[in-house]
Amino acid sequence: MKVDIVVCTYNRSALLGKCIQSVLGCALPVGVAAELIVVDNNSSDGTEAVVRGFEGTGAIKVTYLLERTQGKSHALNRALAAVNGDIVAFIDDDVTVEGSWLSKIAEAAGKYPLCGAFGGKIVALYPEKMPGWLDIEGSMKFLKSVYVDLDNGDKALEYGKGTVSNTPCGANMFFRMEALERNGRPRSHGQGAGLL
Repeated sequence: MKVDIVVCTYNRSALLGKCIQSVLGCALPVGVAAELIVVDNNSSDGTEAVVRGFEGTGAIKVTYLLERTQGKSHALNRALAAVNGDIVAFIDDDVTVEGSWLSKIAEAAGKYPLCGAFGGKIVALYPEKMPGWLDIEGSMKFLKSVYVDLDNGDKALEYGKGTVSNTPCGANMFFRMEALERNGRPRSHGQGAGLL
């Protein structure tokens, strides 16, 4: 099984470096290969140098792509035209993953062969002292979605079932390639609006 990991980024090279380090620190399960595809959405902050600094440094291949047309949809479509894995995982440039992340992806894909899309837990790291006006646990709990905090526990949930919001979030979601193919994956760089 091959897992392609997609990260789209724009002028966040410091955060991106931490993200890449965490992905490269993941354990690769037996029989799993992985490639990290970073799409630079025309940054001006040294993003290319950061990504290229990680090329050839570990078991996970790192690929740099440039998408000059601004907008995350353009960057995602650039990545989707380039992926070739069995599983395509998406994370954001400010995400750090745990060392077992790729193992959990492989485990979920094996355990649920009929599922085409998956999402995982996202735990926001808040500052030690939150501003007094931001009561995210009380009256302003709805703001957690702005900061991407998604924790439905450790048991598998079917999307759209139950009382909790369990729709996958772009900061931690993955798809089988056949699901992307069925839904109009872009085939070449510069192709129309595409899937995302």
